[in-house]
Amino acid sequence: MNTEYNSETFDSKDYLQRYYQTINGHQDENYDNYFIDQLLDVINHNEINGSSLLDVGSGPCMHTAIISSKRFSNIYLSDYLRSNREELTKWLKNDQSAHDWTSFLEYISKKESSSVEEISKRTKESVKGCIQIDVNLTNPLEPNWFNQFDCMLTSLCLEAACPDFDSYNKAIENLSNLLKVNGCMIMMGVLGETFYRVADVKWGCLKLEINDIKQALIRNGHEVLFYNSQKLNNKESDTSDCNGLFIVLSKKK
Repeated sequence: MNTEYNSETFDSKDYLQRYYQTINGHQDENYDNYFIDQLLDVINHNEINGSSLLDVGSGPCMHTAIISSKRFSNIYLSDYLRSNREELTKWLKNDQSAHDWTSFLEYISKKESSSVEEISKRTKESVKGCIQIDVNLTNPLEPNWFNQFDCMLTSLCLEAACPDFDSYNKAIENLSNLLKVNGCMIMMGVLGETFYRVADVKWGCLKLEINDIKQALIRNGHEVLFYNSQKLNNKESDTSDCNGLFIVLSKKK
């Protein structure tokens, strides 16, 4: 698990095929629709305001932006890897080789009572850019500089990007610099995970518990507004060893 993380070693297409063929995720992980259902609820929290959102470490995945576009009209997707950003851009530009997000769109459309076409159009109009990010930098969007965002969302990112608790805390500090005072941060991810597989590579993951996440946010000047976690009873698998899922909503004080 010491492979260097770059566009040559991380297989973005395999990641999509392995974990996002359907809204249920990988068959070994029993994710069901947890993240989607939780985000659909949290995105409507009355403490969330404004029109701008930074989706931190989007990976090659569109589902968080699809949901967020109902609330935000000025969305920036971001990822460290060029290959992931390319996958996002393909879908936004209607490239025929883009990953098929239809099952996600159909599920969300039923929840929203909007058509797939309306949601797809809304998402593509709301996303204003897809930019490089490194959460380990003081300015994660370097060399670019943006006005602070009203809201920030990150899913399955920090535990993969940070090798230890010190860097995890520092990453939250770095991201908080990009967030307005009273702006909200939505964090989603896995608990108890030390690795996940993409293609033939096992990638390391920082093992977290829900209190680790809440305390890191509090240490960096956030008020935790809401959190939820769910334990998983996954069978032993070579795909990953996560034992739970979480979502946390916080506000920068």
